[in-house]
Amino acid sequence: MDRAAFNSALMASTLCASDEELRHMSADELFDTYDATLRQLADTHAPAFTAVRRIRRLNVWFDSDCRRARRKTRLLERRYRRSKTQRAT
Repeated sequence: MDRAAFNSALMASTLCASDEELRHMSADELFDTYDATLRQLADTHAPAFTAVRRIRRLNVWFDSDCRRARRKTRLLERRYRRSKTQRAT
């Protein structure tokens, strides 16, 4: 996202209009203006996209014993990174 372009578009919007224009609006009108302006800017400068997430099942051989061993290994790895000792408790 180009921050400079977003900033200039925001400064040119009705949100940054003079105080006199905004004072004559009700709270609901101000909120609607705020919401519409930011949605339009977001759509322009950071458009939504669809991300594809592939969920892959673990292998058949990966059972509860493997899961327990992996968790124990990661626990010991974290402990080692914190303490730098080779004690396995």
